[in-house]
Amino acid sequence: MKTILILDDDEVVRKVLRAMIEQGYRTLEASEGAEALRLLGARPDLILVDLTMPGMSGIEFVEALRTQAEMPAPFIILTGTDREEIEKLSEALGASSFLQKPFSRDELLEKIESVLK
Repeated sequence: MKTILILDDDEVVRKVLRAMIEQGYRTLEASEGAEALRLLGARPDLILVDLTMPGMSGIEFVEALRTQAEMPAPFIILTGTDREEIEKLSEALGASSFLQKPFSRDELLEKIESVLK
């Protein structure tokens, strides 16, 4: 079973994301970037990253990922940011994809399946 790391500072959002994907995937959760970096040792197959968080932001987390010799996993950006802005940012950060909040379970699963293929 594939493992997905959920990085979001909002506990309710993490719970909703877990409920959306837990039937098909194992989940790990982190409420901040430093914690998510420690969880990379569990070798997630995909990372869902919220960009706006206190402390280490999602952008800083992704930048930390990019300093590693090999990217540990593909990632999908989840954000409420304007679509045009997030498209540019996703490309600049090297994201596999992005979803603009709010999104449906079907949209999320479609993105996940697409990236994991």
